Amino acid sequence: MAKNAEYTPDNILGWSQEDFAEVEEAMINACVLAQYPVAPCLIRNHNHNDNILRRREIKDEIRAERIASLEAELKQLKERNE
Repeated sequence: MAKNAEYTPDNILGWSQEDFAEVEEAMINACVLAQYPVAPCLIRNHNHNDNILRRREIKDEIRAERIASLEAELKQLKERNE
């Protein structure tokens, strides 16, 4: 945890969003296993963090596709110049 530490006034632990998501998931699982009611705020935060992580994945996918497209375009330009 805390691989991407970002210390801010709101995040004094320096945890990344992935760290928070991991801890929240563990807390939810512990509540479920102990048959305690899971706090709605934990579920809401967990879903919010999932959305953040999914948006990052989508951005990474788009970035990878764009890089592949640019590399293919560069290859074509090099072939034309030869």
